[in-house]
Amino acid sequence: MPDPDRLNQILQDQPYIEGFEKPSAADFSAKSSILPKDLKGREHLERWFHHLDTFNTSDEFNSIQLADQWNLEHQKLIGAIKSLLANEGVLATKDVTEKRLELTGEGVQMADEGSYEFRVFEFVGAEGAAQADVMKQPFGKIGMAKAMGAKWVSMDKASGKVVRQAADVVDVVRKQLEALRTGVDENVTDKEKNELKKRKLISEVNIKGLLVSKGDSFTTSLAKQEADLTPEMIAS
Repeated sequence: MPDPDRLNQILQDQPYIEGFEKPSAADFSAKSSILPKDLKGREHLERWFHHLDTFNTSDEFNSIQLADQWNLEHQKLIGAIKSLLANEGVLATKDVTEKRLELTGEGVQMADEGSYEFRVFEFVGAEGAAQADVMKQPFGKIGMAKAMGAKWVSMDKASGKVVRQAADVVDVVRKQLEALRTGVDENVTDKEKNELKKRKLISEVNIKGLLVSKGDSFTTSLAKQEADLTPEMIAS
């Protein structure tokens, strides 16, 4: 069984176990013994592992999906692919489009700082706060309505203050937005996504990408310059 640390060290300086040209039997043999947990904290091993996943029967890869796997800006990957297209016949491409959910500016703010309702809950504190002071906050009006609807806070008629109705709360909206931002959103339901859309915290966008395959004149002779697309090469 290959040593993950040793492999990670080898792959720091080259895209494949035996060099730059192309993956060999050694790569695929080693990959079969690598477990997902072995990738954690070993960025070069992870890049190599996911890159080998792109070698399928049709030798095609989707630029949008590959950018996700390599944790790259999609446009940088597109730029690298287009630079290879200057070499006629090396690659063949087809346009593809995928629908994705992206955080709006307000959604990003809530993912960073907390939902408006949670910020109202925190602002009120254990002692309560005057309603006028709550409403002066940029998150006050919407946050107050949402926090009261969730029964996190209520109005105390005797003191005229906004007071906590719950001892402790979880900022579910922030967790949902963080999950959508990182792409680990399988636990965010369609109903929850629709609610975030209604609040204009996320929006559906079309991402244009490329389906890339070998061209009629495909060659690996450009490997050291451009043909082996690695995250390090694209970022440089």
